[in-house]
Amino acid sequence: MTNFTLIADRPARLARVWTLGLLALAVGSLVFWGLRLGSMPQSVPQLRFVATAPPAGLSPDGLGRALGVVSVTDSVQASAPAARSSLGLAGVMARGQGRGAALISIDGQKAQAFETGQEVQAGLYVLAVEPREVRLGASPQGPVTDTLTLLPPALPQN
Repeated sequence: MTNFTLIADRPARLARVWTLGLLALAVGSLVFWGLRLGSMPQSVPQLRFVATAPPAGLSPDGLGRALGVVSVTDSVQASAPAARSSLGLAGVMARGQGRGAALISIDGQKAQAFETGQEVQAGLYVLAVEPREVRLGASPQGPVTDTLTLLPPALPQN
């Protein structure tokens, strides 16, 4: 009979051991986090920022080139109207054979996507998209009048 009671009592003992183990883990966790949070500083230290002059030799143009700002190269400046907006090339997605899309910003505004054949602004169309440049013209099938070039990122100088 004694053997039968020990076997029948085994699940109850197992449940007690698991309960005691989980209780010990919970208490240990509370002690750990209580000590951890209690040792944190109550206030954030004051940070002071001092304005200094920019390093010598740092120009806005050089910084722009380092960040990938592009230049506009007019291949035929005589045919370009004087009131034309300034254009900047922010990125390209060339699909081959002059097809693709270009991210072009007009007058420094947010860049917009233009596909081959789309009008960028009045009288200026995307003619061809190459891996690092976009050719623009006065009509969708016309001659190239402007070329936007994506500059390679500048290497850091030591």
